[in-house]
Amino acid sequence: MGNEYDSMGASDISFIVVEIPHPRFKREGDNLRAVVELTLKEALLGFEKTLDHLDGHQVTLKRDYVTQPGTNSNF
Repeated sequence: MGNEYDSMGASDISFIVVEIPHPRFKREGDNLRAVVELTLKEALLGFEKTLDHLDGHQVTLKRDYVTQPGTNSNF
C-alpha cells in the first residue's frame, strides 16, 4: 500500500521487474535451470560436479548411475 491522504485512501504501488539474461541460469517459474554437459564416460559411469550458484555458494551435483539423454534432474 502507498501513502494515505486525508482526502483519499491508500494509493497503490506498481513496479516493473526486468530480468537480465544470465549466461548459465534460466528462470522457469520459481526455479532456476542450468545446463550441465557430461562426457560419455560421466553419463555411463556416474559423476560428481560442482556448480557455482548466483550468490557464490557451490552446489554439488552427483549421480551414481547411468544418465539417460535429455534427463532433467532436480539436484
